[in-house]
Amino acid sequence: MNTFEHNIKSIWGKKGSSWLNSLPRLSADCAKQWGLSELTPLKNLSHNYILSGYQDSVPIILKIGLDIKQTDREANALKFYNGKGCIDLTNPLVCLNGNLSSMLNVTIVSIA
Repeated sequence: MNTFEHNIKSIWGKKGSSWLNSLPRLSADCAKQWGLSELTPLKNLSHNYILSGYQDSVPIILKIGLDIKQTDREANALKFYNGKGCIDLTNPLVCLNGNLSSMLNVTIVSIA
């Protein structure tokens, strides 16, 4: 078991195990819904499933988190800073933040 799997199972128990098993389907659902391609998980994951890829030809980062409240707080903080010293989440065509199911909170940001 890698660190990411250990962290999720230690914190979330059975819900975490179920979420880990659903990640291939969840990332495929995101790809289909938002036209994402070439999604590749980043190395050294700790508490969120983070993938790099493309939306059309624009490089993106897809973050799938189990802790919806934390992911919402992070997105709100990034919106507050409005791209000053951090990623700009102000363009709604670049950032899609919402629930596809009770087990998913998604943030997509452009890295172009």
